[in-house]
Amino acid sequence: MRVLRFDSGVAEYFEDEVVDDVLVQIRVNGIPISEMMVYEEYLDEFIFGYLKTSNIINDAGDIQSIKWVNYTVDVQLRDDFDPVTHRENWLSILEGTYRDEEIELDENYGLDFITSDQIFQSMKLLNDSCNVFNQTGGTHSALIHHSDLGYVFAEDIGRFNALDKVVGLALDGGFDLGESLLVTSGRLSGEMVLKAAFAGFPVMCSVSAPMCSGVCIAQASGMTLIGFVRGERFNVYSGFRRISS
Repeated sequence: MRVLRFDSGVAEYFEDEVVDDVLVQIRVNGIPISEMMVYEEYLDEFIFGYLKTSNIINDAGDIQSIKWVNYTVDVQLRDDFDPVTHRENWLSILEGTYRDEEIELDENYGLDFITSDQIFQSMKLLNDSCNVFNQTGGTHSALIHHSDLGYVFAEDIGRFNALDKVVGLALDGGFDLGESLLVTSGRLSGEMVLKAAFAGFPVMCSVSAPMCSGVCIAQASGMTLIGFVRGERFNVYSGFRRISS
C-alpha cells in the first residue's frame, strides 16, 4: 500500500504492509451471536477456538456441522443453545469481579509446577514468531506451549481473536490445554482471562499488564497468572504454588 510518511519535517511516499482484515459473522443454531473484524488466516480454527473459549462447547463432539457462506459461518450444535442465558452467565461472572462477589468457576488443576526457564522460553518463542507484526505492527499474538507436543502460534488484529485461533489450532493438534502454557501479547483483562479459564489453561503469561478483574478470575479458577514477562523478570499475580525456581 502506498503511504505518505512525515519524518523530521520531510515527507516521502513509500510502499508499506497493512494487515488484511474481514468481517466475520457467527451464527449458532441459526441465531446470530457475534460479528468481529478478523485477520484472514486460520478462520476455521478461529471458530473452533471461539466456541471453546466462549464456553459454548466442551469439545468438537458438541458440533454437528460448520458451514461457511462468504464470511458468515453457521454452526449447528448437537444440543440446544440459548444465547440470552449464555450472555447473562458470562456477564454475571465479569460483573462479580467489580462487586467483589465470590466467583464460581471450575478450577484448573493441570501442571503441578512451571519453571522460570519455561516461562522465558515460551515468551521467546512468541516474540520470534510474530512475522505479521514485524511486517505491519498491526497484530496481537498468542502461543500455546506443551512440553511434549511443542507449540502452536497465531496472530490477529484482536487479542481475543489471537487467543481463539491458537486454541483452535491446539485442539486440532491434539493438545491437552490443561497441561499447556498459554502466552499472549495482550493485556490480561477479565474477559481475556475468563476465556482462558473456560478453555482450561492452568497457566497464562503475558508481556503486558493484568487488570484487577483478570486477577480475580484467575484466583477463582485456580490459574497461575503471570504478567510483565520481559527480559529476565516477570510478576506472578495468582497461583504462586506452581512457580518453581
